[in-house]
Amino acid sequence: MRAKYLEIASICVVEKTYVTIACAIILKGDDQSEPTYTNIFCFYAELFDLLDLTNKPLSDQIGIEINAQTILQDKEIVQIDIEDYIGTTLDIPYYIEVVLRPASDGGYAFKCYNLSEYY
Repeated sequence: MRAKYLEIASICVVEKTYVTIACAIILKGDDQSEPTYTNIFCFYAELFDLLDLTNKPLSDQIGIEINAQTILQDKEIVQIDIEDYIGTTLDIPYYIEVVLRPASDGGYAFKCYNLSEYY
């Protein structure tokens, strides 16, 4: 599945390894006019690859914040709300496609995805 629209609301990083991106998406080929809320799961390095494609200054800022919270405050779980950093959610332009694989049922009330690749 490919997303044609991705709006990131928040990012949760666990032990600088596993990432949950809370977002709204519209899948390519869907006729929906409004995005659907979902979670996308990925690894820490994939998060920064994705953000560097779209907003390098924000990517750097998030990296600094994660390092500050994990190293200085010894937190294992870091929650970052994008609105706190740029005053709105992060709308990733439609021309950046994100390839998603359905995630196994993790007890969520909505469908979740794993980040497969992007370009």
